[in-house]
Amino acid sequence: MKIALSGKSGCGNTTVSSMIAKHYGLEFINYTFHDIAREHNIPFSEFYEKEIIGRDDYYWDRYLDKRLSALSKKNNTVLASRLAIWISKSADLKIYLYAKMEVRAERIMTRDGGMYSDVLSSTFKRDENDKKRYLAIYNIDIDDYSLETDLVIDVTNINSNEVFELIRDEIDKRNLKN
Repeated sequence: MKIALSGKSGCGNTTVSSMIAKHYGLEFINYTFHDIAREHNIPFSEFYEKEIIGRDDYYWDRYLDKRLSALSKKNNTVLASRLAIWISKSADLKIYLYAKMEVRAERIMTRDGGMYSDVLSSTFKRDENDKKRYLAIYNIDIDDYSLETDLVIDVTNINSNEVFELIRDEIDKRNLKN
């Protein structure tokens, strides 16, 4: 079974994907810009500003997405990334998590700290930058996910356990278990 899960920052992509992987005994694949920054011993905010926003060649986007594309070909996996539903062409189930920006900012603030107004502003800017980059690189509009998904879940008012249960029900309904 291969599952691809996408959503913007603060939707619970990593949390829910890891729950799915653990429950079904799947490999959890979640390689992100945060991981690249850690590998280079650079704080994420600095890496993002200098290497993602500050470059015109989209080097790190292509690097990350090429690696994820290769990993997405493996069986018995859960791939969690912004572009997972577009990258993982052979996924048995493609899921998109959505939440209102204000809720996402609150969740990010709880996870990473900071002041709400700053987190809200940076979340908005990151969304805009992501959209612009993915359109420029791949002609993908990350706000137009309806044709790429099997399941869209609005996670604005539900917790990760409830999201997991909805996904588990969909897996059962489709008889996708290993």
